[in-house]
Amino acid sequence: MKGSNYLMSEFMSSHWKKIVGMVFLIVLTVAMGIACAFTMTKNIEVLLDENTGNGSVQTQTLASQRQSQIGEVLKQKGYPVDTGEYTVSVPLDTKVKDVDNVTIKKNAKGTLNVDGNGHTYDSTADTVGDLLKDQNITLGASDVVVPSADTPLTTEVKEIKIVRREEKEESRMEAIPFEVKQTVNPELEDGKQNIVTAGVNGSKKITDKLIYEDGILVSRETVSAQTVLEPVTEVIEVGSKVTTEVKQETREESIAFTSQKVENPELEQGKTNVKTAGVNGTARITENVTYENGKETARSVVSKETIKEPVTEVVEVGTKAAEPAPTPTPSPTPEPTPEATQPEAPAEQPAPAPEPAPAPTPEPAPAPEPEPEQPAEESNGIDLSNATHFTANCTAYVATGNATASGAWPTSGHTIAADLTNYPIGTRIYIPYFDTVFTVEDSGGAVKGNVIDIFFDSYAEAISFGRRNLDAYVLN
Repeated sequence: MKGSNYLMSEFMSSHWKKIVGMVFLIVLTVAMGIACAFTMTKNIEVLLDENTGNGSVQTQTLASQRQSQIGEVLKQKGYPVDTGEYTVSVPLDTKVKDVDNVTIKKNAKGTLNVDGNGHTYDSTADTVGDLLKDQNITLGASDVVVPSADTPLTTEVKEIKIVRREEKEESRMEAIPFEVKQTVNPELEDGKQNIVTAGVNGSKKITDKLIYEDGILVSRETVSAQTVLEPVTEVIEVGSKVTTEVKQETREESIAFTSQKVENPELEQGKTNVKTAGVNGTARITENVTYENGKETARSVVSKETIKEPVTEVVEVGTKAAEPAPTPTPSPTPEPTPEATQPEAPAEQPAPAPEPAPAPTPEPAPAPEPEPEQPAEESNGIDLSNATHFTANCTAYVATGNATASGAWPTSGHTIAADLTNYPIGTRIYIPYFDTVFTVEDSGGAVKGNVIDIFFDSYAEAISFGRRNLDAYVLN
């Protein structure tokens, strides 16, 4: 042991300078390593993502001291890391030496509408679905997300809507209308019907699929229809049997009187006088009338017998020319009597007056010319002072089932048909025979000139009236 210590002592004595040099070299190396560790730089890659969805990403490589903090480095380079609108992929106090890449991404902001409520979001999620997960929102199997869950969540997305969609099935009963079938029965009278089998409605079960969005029904679709009860067809017999009956019927018909004009040389020209009033005759007509199931289908004349002859109307027409009025002769003017020469008389005695000439005898004045006949100014309260008189050839008609030419329905005691070129619709005509003012409301193919067709309520009244020439006045 002593020998070993001796040898070590000898070695140190002879090599102490070398040992001190080596120790100094080691300490210097360690010190230099530590200094380099604090003074050396490192490159990091920075990505700035504006998150617009159109690839707007800026990339920059930064050389920074390894011991520097990321946040300080980014602030020095002007990156918006403390505005609250961007998110950095690593903590801002991370050393440069510990990272290689840093991403700065702009947050997506918008409104999230779900279950009737609106929420604002400020997120760095990559997709709409990631945002919903971050918000702890659970989607149902039929729920709809607008935009879809796989849509990138960018700053362009301003609103996200979740529609809660629910599907239900609903059943209901619906009637099946019965059909109607008609059959002909030759033994049943024509026009009559008989129900052989009464119709009965059927029923069916309808299943619908209902779709609700946020509790509101938006769609109903029938998915199945099942017949529960078959309908019963209604069977109706329709009669076709025709019963024919011929009856002989008799009716009376008016025979219109004719009018005859005769000249009267004693009656002044231009005047007329009814010498004999016309009277309609009467004919009895016998006809065979055919009825089928009680309805008239044919009518034929068997005989026609005159039971009252008509009386011809005789009208005198004046032919006497009016005498000319005589020309009056002027009375002669009497000449003055010349004064006779008289001896001078005493002043107090006047001269005698001359005798007057005899007056001429006046001729007789001519007889006044007779004035033309004028209608009475008033008849039963009707003012005829401005009325226009004419002789109307009056006939009769009854309802045809149609309205008049004026559009109104005919009325007895009011409606007449006339030649509208002479008497337009609305013309008022007074006929003294009826003591009634009629109104022109209709026309007819045979109603021409002074023919006036008078409306009656019944066929019998029209036949009884027949055709007559009557005085008439157009009221102005």
